[in-house]
Order: sequence, then structure tokens, then C-alpha cells
Amino acid sequence: MEKHRSRMLEVSVTHQPPRWQWEVTSNGEMIANGFEDGQVEARFEGYNTMFLLLAAGWNT
Repeated sequence: MEKHRSRMLEVSVTHQPPRWQWEVTSNGEMIANGFEDGQVEARFEGYNTMFLLLAAGWNT
């Protein structure tokens, strides 16, 4: 029987003056990224993108 292991998605937010960068990664490989003016907005966009990827059936 073959075991299937799904990959883990991770959201990170870093300060890149004057903006904040968000990234969604899987095992160190960038899946999506963007920039926002505030830390809260960047965190929201990162998690929103991760949710949309999961809702679309992302599992590669």
C-alpha cells in the first residue's frame, strides 16, 4: 500500500522597508508572494492566499 503525504504550506511575513513582504512556501519552494503597506495586511494576504490554494485543491 502506497502512503501519500501531503506537503505543508507555510506563510512568512518579512519587513522590506518601506513595505512588508508575504510569502507562501512549501518545503522552501515559493508558491506565491506579494507586498503590502502594513504587517497586518501582509499577514492577512498571505493566509488568504494559502486558504485559496487549499480550497482549490493544492496538494503538489
